[in-house]
Amino acid sequence: MQNETSTRPPLRLIGWIAIVAALAAMFLISPSYAQETPDASPDAPDASPEAPDEQDTQDTSTRVFLEVEAPTGEPVDKGDTFLVHVMVSDVEGLSAFDFQLGYDPDRIEPVPLDADDNVSTPTVDGELGVGGGDVLVDGELGQFVADSPRGSLCSGPFTRGTLQDTVLALCVGVAPPPCLGGPAGVGGSGRLGTVVFKSRGGEMTDIVLLQSGLVQDDVEPPCDPEDELALVRIPHESGGPVTVLLSGGGSSSTLLIVIIAVVVVVVLGAGLGGYLVYQRRGAASAASE
Repeated sequence: MQNETSTRPPLRLIGWIAIVAALAAMFLISPSYAQETPDASPDAPDASPEAPDEQDTQDTSTRVFLEVEAPTGEPVDKGDTFLVHVMVSDVEGLSAFDFQLGYDPDRIEPVPLDADDNVSTPTVDGELGVGGGDVLVDGELGQFVADSPRGSLCSGPFTRGTLQDTVLALCVGVAPPPCLGGPAGVGGSGRLGTVVFKSRGGEMTDIVLLQSGLVQDDVEPPCDPEDELALVRIPHESGGPVTVLLSGGGSSSTLLIVIIAVVVVVVLGAGLGGYLVYQRRGAASAASE
């Protein structure tokens, strides 16, 4: 009985840590958090009191940014697809992450997966569920954290009806923190995820990293299973928007040409009409004299 009792707490603790990590990562992409994020700085602290201390003690050289990969390196034709990579550099002890991409639906759109596809992206140990109304889109997720022995659960990339013009994604580590004997998270630089977009035509458009969250593998000390363990965010900088060159839109350019032509015709017509009226008045004045 003594051996059985001693093995139960770690098992419960591992399950608890996984649940807390999943809930924390899901909170990062909840609608209320996402709608507030664009007005806040990328390193804004969360509601927990530990966040300011972590920002003072951790290196902030870590960066999350976007890279665009077009098939030919040239402007993307209407109907063609291109890739947007979410990259991270100089991170240490990463256990979980999430990100949100903003885009202009008049210029581009994420490519949805076929209805027959029941797995959104390659993952390590599984996949977090996607709620009703969410649409999985084509891309990859979880390759960077796949090198970590902590394992992960991933979901996305996907779009959500309550967050218009936004692509979301997250991966959550499932192992206990290193202070409780768990393995360390992944470090270095690499690709957090990729989203496939399709051009709808035009001249150019911007894709914006609205929000990015990085969670450390360890928890806030003291690391006592009897106390509430606080997850620690990794401070980082976020890169600005990236511009994608598009071609083959036609609709906006054609409309502009039509508007210019109509204006020219109206101006010429008004000028010719005024000239004819002036001529007639001059002729009538000469005849009366």
